[in-house]
Amino acid sequence: MMTMSQLYGVIVPAITFFDENYNINSKLSDLLIRHILLNRANAILLFGTTGEGILFSDKIEEVIKYIDLTCSISEGKTPILVGIYGNEIENMLNQMENLGKKYEALNFVLTPPHSQYLPTNDLKNYFEHILDSFSSKNHVYFYNRPKKFMKNEITPEILKELFKFSNDSYLSIEKTKI
Repeated sequence: MMTMSQLYGVIVPAITFFDENYNINSKLSDLLIRHILLNRANAILLFGTTGEGILFSDKIEEVIKYIDLTCSISEGKTPILVGIYGNEIENMLNQMENLGKKYEALNFVLTPPHSQYLPTNDLKNYFEHILDSFSSKNHVYFYNRPKKFMKNEITPEILKELFKFSNDSYLSIEKTKI
């Protein structure tokens, strides 16, 4: 699989097709991933922008199912990013640790809490706790969309503080406009 330094171009968020029990619909997901790759996406974001990430935050087997499907179709040639959602730091860390151990080249998109507002210092502490406890070497990106995440804004000041966790092996702090 490509390394993070090779992440560039168009990152396409994939819709997550699932049934009423939140089980991944492999047939529809297969078609979508093939369509995305056929149209030359440079990377794929799973559980990213339509809110489904929170629905799957406690269904790691289904997340793995979708990642496995995407890896298989892309043949390891396209970077995959996975949205990590939640309010509970320990649950988010468990997701990252479990997925990081299984997929060395997987990239994480870390979000602020989705249902509670944190003052700037508390939000900084929230991310610091996650990064300080995270032991895998997967790359981490931050998803800053205050309107979606209870007005929790990842400010330049917060990012500056998070740089102390940055190293070539796992944390990439990039300015991305969505």
